Amino acid sequence: MAISADLDRIADKTLVLATGWEKPTSITASCERTLALGWRTLCLPRGHEIMLEHPGEIAMLLKEAVSQA
Repeated sequence: MAISADLDRIADKTLVLATGWEKPTSITASCERTLALGWRTLCLPRGHEIMLEHPGEIAMLLKEAVSQA
Protein backbone atom coordinates (compact mmCIF):
# COMPACT_ATOMS: atom_id res chain seq x y z
CA MET A 1 0.00 0.00 0.00
CA ALA A 2 1.47 3.35 -1.01
CA ILE A 3 0.96 6.45 1.06
CA SER A 4 -0.34 9.13 -1.28
CA ALA A 5 1.30 12.55 -1.53
CA ASP A 6 -2.18 14.07 -1.15
CA LEU A 7 -1.98 13.18 2.53
CA ASP A 8 0.46 16.06 2.97
CA ARG A 9 -2.57 18.37 2.96
CA ILE A 10 -3.77 16.80 6.23
CA ALA A 11 -1.85 18.20 9.18
CA ASP A 12 -2.72 15.67 11.89
CA LYS A 13 -3.00 12.04 10.90
CA THR A 14 -4.10 9.11 13.06
CA LEU A 15 -3.69 5.41 12.40
CA VAL A 16 -5.90 2.96 14.31
CA LEU A 17 -4.11 -0.39 14.38
CA ALA A 18 -5.92 -3.55 15.45
CA THR A 19 -3.30 -5.66 17.22
CA GLY A 20 -5.44 -8.65 18.20
CA TRP A 21 -4.84 -10.65 15.03
CA GLU A 22 -1.91 -12.01 13.08
CA LYS A 23 -1.11 -9.12 10.76
CA PRO A 24 0.42 -9.63 7.34
CA THR A 25 3.89 -8.17 6.88
CA SER A 26 2.46 -5.46 4.60
CA ILE A 27 0.34 -4.08 7.46
CA THR A 28 3.33 -4.02 9.82
CA ALA A 29 5.42 -2.24 7.17
CA SER A 30 2.67 0.35 6.58
CA CYS A 31 2.45 0.99 10.31
CA GLU A 32 6.19 1.50 10.54
CA ARG A 33 6.03 4.01 7.65
CA THR A 34 3.22 6.00 9.24
CA LEU A 35 5.07 6.13 12.55
CA ALA A 36 8.20 7.37 10.78
CA LEU A 37 6.07 10.09 9.15
CA GLY A 38 4.87 11.26 12.56
CA TRP A 39 1.34 9.88 12.52
CA ARG A 40 -0.41 9.42 15.87
CA THR A 41 -0.92 5.68 16.25
CA LEU A 42 -3.58 4.05 18.40
CA CYS A 43 -3.13 0.32 18.99
CA LEU A 44 -6.19 -1.63 20.08
CA PRO A 45 -6.21 -5.31 21.08
CA ARG A 46 -8.98 -6.13 18.62
CA GLY A 47 -9.32 -8.31 15.55
CA HIS A 48 -9.18 -7.32 11.90
CA GLU A 49 -12.95 -6.69 11.77
CA ILE A 50 -12.69 -3.96 14.45
CA MET A 51 -14.88 -1.54 12.50
CA LEU A 52 -17.68 -4.09 12.33
CA GLU A 53 -17.31 -5.65 15.78
CA HIS A 54 -16.63 -2.45 17.77
CA PRO A 55 -18.16 0.48 15.83
CA GLY A 56 -18.81 2.54 18.96
CA GLU A 57 -15.18 2.32 20.04
CA ILE A 58 -13.96 3.34 16.59
CA ALA A 59 -16.44 6.25 16.47
CA MET A 60 -15.20 7.47 19.86
CA LEU A 61 -11.56 7.28 18.73
CA LEU A 62 -12.33 9.20 15.54
CA LYS A 63 -14.18 11.90 17.49
CA GLU A 64 -11.21 12.24 19.86
CA ALA A 65 -8.77 12.43 16.95
CA VAL A 66 -10.78 15.21 15.31
CA SER A 67 -11.10 17.18 18.54
CA GLN A 68 -7.33 17.00 19.11
CA ALA A 69 -6.47 18.14 15.58
